[in-house]
Amino acid sequence: MKFLTGINQKWVLAIFIIIAIAIRLFFYFGHIFSDDAYYSKLSISLINGEHWNSQNVYPAFLLRVLFVYLNAICMNIFGANETSTIILPFIVSILNIVLIYKFACLFFDDTKTALIAASLIIFFPVEVVFATISFADSTAMFLINTGLYFLYKSYKQNTLRLSFIAGIFFCLSMLVKEYYPFVLTGLLLIFAYNFIVNKIIIKQIVVVCLFTILFFISEAIIYKLVSNDFLYRFNLTNLNYAYSFYDFFPFSAFKLTHSNNFAINIAAQILLNIKHIFFRRFYLFLPLIALCISIFSFKKKNFSIVNVWFFIISVLLISLTTSLGEYKPMNLSRSWYVFPLILPAVLIVSSFLSNQRNKTIVLLFVLYLTSSLFMINEYRIFFDYSNKKLFKDYLLEIHDKTIFTDHFTKYSLELLQSSNKNTYSFTNKDINDLAIKKNDLLIINLKHIDELKLQGFKFPANIFALDADFKRIKSFNDFKVYQKQN
Repeated sequence: MKFLTGINQKWVLAIFIIIAIAIRLFFYFGHIFSDDAYYSKLSISLINGEHWNSQNVYPAFLLRVLFVYLNAICMNIFGANETSTIILPFIVSILNIVLIYKFACLFFDDTKTALIAASLIIFFPVEVVFATISFADSTAMFLINTGLYFLYKSYKQNTLRLSFIAGIFFCLSMLVKEYYPFVLTGLLLIFAYNFIVNKIIIKQIVVVCLFTILFFISEAIIYKLVSNDFLYRFNLTNLNYAYSFYDFFPFSAFKLTHSNNFAINIAAQILLNIKHIFFRRFYLFLPLIALCISIFSFKKKNFSIVNVWFFIISVLLISLTTSLGEYKPMNLSRSWYVFPLILPAVLIVSSFLSNQRNKTIVLLFVLYLTSSLFMINEYRIFFDYSNKKLFKDYLLEIHDKTIFTDHFTKYSLELLQSSNKNTYSFTNKDINDLAIKKNDLLIINLKHIDELKLQGFKFPANIFALDADFKRIKSFNDFKVYQKQN
């Protein structure tokens, strides 16, 4: 990296951004028939002036208004299509490179470390993959990390003005996805330690807390006026746990323990979360490497607030309750829950690498790059990219056909076949009441249906054993296409 430090840093960043754009476009994922289907449905409903509460989506998604509105704006400009849904996460992914660079410069005051941090984030598999998937996680964490940048800059410059900007970004993130409570808890722990041990009041954190209180009160008043429910956020969050209970504790731990013992399930969930964060190949073990560096640098000169922040967020992600009514640690089995740890992990690792010899840095970076490209391809296998791509191409071919499917799959079809107005849901209906005619198509995904049944939806019994009137004409792994013969 030595030769790069002699070049104008704006040009280096420009080169990095071009590389990042190229790698993200090359490994384009697009619509994956997952949570992105709900986001696209809400955005399309917003454009069409339909009431959100009439849609069958995860209740918590109704709180993520900023993400839905921004997606709707993209759809208004570029049309309601697959490409429109990934514009926001793609832009955020590129901006995140600049943010990481700026954060490293601010914290370490060293362009070499900042360049290493930027280069790590360019190829980090989770960053590359979710740059072209319409999930809210990267956008929420970008807003939070921007808030952390302004908060630390405010503290470093001993001014309060920037802490107000930090508060704005933190609160906006709550309108995208609910990661901020973990960050706020971490900030309160830092505040409490400095107040009790060092007798110091960090005014910037006080400003952020006051701003947060103001935000939640204002939001509650707005929801009272709009939905006649002052506790709308709290109630929807609890409803979300009931709606998708199978994704949360204790059911996430029960799958492993097969026990109803609370203590056993807590221990199992904590151990599972540790495994998901530190021993997951998709992350290239970056959090584990950052943890080891932090442990070995403890009580040394290079142990800093970044290491402390990494420890705090790791512990909170693994063990903090997600419910005020009872202790329910988070289930970190989904790979996107690593986003809160990416910033501190990258900063810690880049600081460590910058102190190594240039030959060592190059060797390690080549290993990192090779591993990244391999794991991005593994993500393609994990998300069944090839079959989904073939299925999406097939949907374009049958855009004029009458199609019957479950309501969740229908949301994806409404996005991918925006011109087809003949798509119908068989959720909570009897197949004999659907008036399926000759040559009409039936698209069935049993994995979708099994999960929807857990949510309380019902489906025609004969969907699972179609008679001779239906012939399977296409199969794309989980998606089966049947055609009515008579």
